[in-house]
This record gives sequence, structure tokens and C-alpha cells, in this order.
Amino acid sequence: MTVLRFTNSSTNANLSALIDLIDAPETESVTLLASPKTGESATESDGPDTNFPLVAALVDYKVPGYGLVSIVFDGVFLTAARDNRASEVSALLDAAVNKGGVRFGERAPFTSSLAPQTAAGAMRALPSQELTAETRSAYWRLVSNMPENHLNQ
Repeated sequence: MTVLRFTNSSTNANLSALIDLIDAPETESVTLLASPKTGESATESDGPDTNFPLVAALVDYKVPGYGLVSIVFDGVFLTAARDNRASEVSALLDAAVNKGGVRFGERAPFTSSLAPQTAAGAMRALPSQELTAETRSAYWRLVSNMPENHLNQ
């Protein structure tokens, strides 16, 4: 299977790309993950530890005429560590819950320094559960130290 790493851009562009894949009919699976809260195993590509934990994701997408491609989203992709970035993660969760079928896993290791195939394997090996309106807060607690409803105040 082909595995690619998404090239991070602005957080707004990163968010849009992942939401587009969540909504795409060719997408077979999306799993959201969270990096560690501390940076002992982080590398330069994970950015400063003031951004931890980071949002990560693994998407399996069926390219017509080609086959299945896995896309790794990691490194400085999205973070809910600060209010202005947390609203982007909240928007991601809105899209994921509304679409349905998105899963979330436990805390993942930092993978941005690994080859995409290795990173995807590490992400795929983690237990996951469906992201729903009821389980959303469990994922939020993995990526933020503040309650999500704090954003609406």
C-alpha cells in the first residue's frame, strides 16, 4: 500500500484538507490521534513543546484507478493548546461527528521523524473507537488541557 505524509501548511489549510478528506466519498477511514503531552521523544519537526499535545490523523483514501493510499497527518499539524488554535480542532470534531464513521485512538507517539510507512503502522496499531457526540469529549481531553465549552464563553 502507498503511504504519503501530508505536507503541513497553515493550520487553516491543514484543517481544510482533513475536513475535505473526511467528507470525500472515496475516503475509507479516518482515525484521529493525539501526540504525547510532553516532548521527551519529540523532534524538531514536532515544533515547540508549547504546542503539545498535537493532533495527528491517519486517512485511508481510495484513488480511482490506482487503489488505496494512506495519508499521515503529523508534526505541527493542528493543536488545541491555545484558544485561537483550539477553535480549529473544535471545527474538525464538528465535521467528524457530523459525517460519522470517524474514529479516534489513544495517545500516539511522535511520528513526524519516522518514514511515512512506519508512522502509519504505529498509528494503525493503536486501539481506536468511533468518534460520536458522546465520545467527543474523550478525544478533546487527549488534545487539550481546557474544556471545549471554554471556547463558547
